[in-house]
Amino acid sequence: MDYNPVHYLCRSIPLHMKFEKNSVIGIALLAILFIAYFYFTSQGQLELEAKQKQMKEFAALGEAKRAAMIKENEDEMAKLESDFKTFVDGLQKQYSDAQKAKEDGVEKIKNSGLGLLKAVHAHVKKTGKNEL
Repeated sequence: MDYNPVHYLCRSIPLHMKFEKNSVIGIALLAILFIAYFYFTSQGQLELEAKQKQMKEFAALGEAKRAAMIKENEDEMAKLESDFKTFVDGLQKQYSDAQKAKEDGVEKIKNSGLGLLKAVHAHVKKTGKNEL
């Protein structure tokens, strides 16, 4: 009997048995899933370690320094909110001014005789005469 290393390592698999295409695809998909799982859990672990390191750094700062950092960050957030509100108020004013200008312009055009012009145009078109 010839020495076959594959047969020696895999005695439970008969030599005539071959892997089907679907089996190979299934095994490849499982391998991809395992790799993706371990990758994403390791990323989560790295993020957790970074947060824990940051927590230790904050704890080592001391109460006064932490309070000052909190106040500084809250003041910065308040400034951002204030700037945003000012920006939105400016946009609202621009919108209101543009809306008023549009309404005034439309009213001016309507009062200049647009309705009468349309009526005369329709009458002439209907009768074919340029006289009223």
